[in-house]
Amino acid sequence: MVRASKIAAPEGQKLPWQLLLLWALLPLGGVIAFARVALPELPAGAERVRVRDLARTARFRWVLLAMALAGATELGLAQWTSAFAQRGLGWSQLVADLVGFACFALGMAIGRLWYGVAGSGERLPQWLLRAALASLAIHLIAALSPWPLLALIACASGGCAVSLLWPWTVSHAAALWPLAGASLFALLAAAGDAGAALNPWLISIAADAAAATPAWWWSLIPVDTPEATSLRVGLLVGALSPLLLAIVAWRLRRAEP
Repeated sequence: MVRASKIAAPEGQKLPWQLLLLWALLPLGGVIAFARVALPELPAGAERVRVRDLARTARFRWVLLAMALAGATELGLAQWTSAFAQRGLGWSQLVADLVGFACFALGMAIGRLWYGVAGSGERLPQWLLRAALASLAIHLIAALSPWPLLALIACASGGCAVSLLWPWTVSHAAALWPLAGASLFALLAAAGDAGAALNPWLISIAADAAAATPAWWWSLIPVDTPEATSLRVGLLVGALSPLLLAIVAWRLRRAEP
């Protein structure tokens, strides 16, 4: 099975374990920042919306599906960007990790930081639709481009496109059901995690199937090696997630009052 590459220290060198303590500063900073956030209070006399009532509404089921597809789109790209850049596009591990995946992560950070500072809760399904279409375009460019540099740029820019899929879906649900409470966000997180776990696995299954059973139409994919072809086919299968998400976002936009 094709798997994403692991980052390892050069042979004969060992990274000091104390470097791991630096990563602890990130969640510590999150704790300090969150402690200063003013949490809204439940309006007097208001009753929380029960989960059973949410489950009866068609719009809630659409939002759950959008959440699952958002997680699938995000993790499908995040987990396969480095391996695809190396073994599908022919770049070295240094270029794949530092240019491809590092820029992908930077794009995610910039997108979510922007949304946290200046994001608006208005017209969320419309923005979700645009981000899903952008993610779909990135999948197609990366998988079908005959130029490795363009495909690498598409992978690197994917972080910015997928960064807002999850926050936008959560924000839309919070705007629709402000009194749903923690149960709403627990269900959304479960749906997102399910999609995040399923899509990378489906991409690997598709890549393995492509390597085992080549077809004539795979000659349309502009690559030289069977392994590169199989990885591009896997990425095309991953493109189904943003495609379906765009359809769901369009449906949610139509359902707006």
